[in-house]
Amino acid sequence: DKDICLIDNNKLRQRLKQLQDLLYLYELQLKDIQENTYHRTKSGLFSGNRTVQHEML
Repeated sequence: DKDICLIDNNKLRQRLKQLQDLLYLYELQLKDIQENTYHRTKSGLFSGNRTVQHEML
C-alpha cells in the first residue's frame, strides 16, 4: 500500500508540475495581450502548444 501511495503521489506531483507550467504559459500570454505586445509569432507558438497540451489533459 505504501508503495502504491508513493507512486500515486509522484504521479500527482508530475501532474501538478505540468499544470503549473501551463498556468505560467497562459499567464505570460495574458500579460502579452494586456500589454498589447502580443505578436503573431507568439500567437502561433501558443496555438501550437495549446493543441499539444490539451491532448495531455
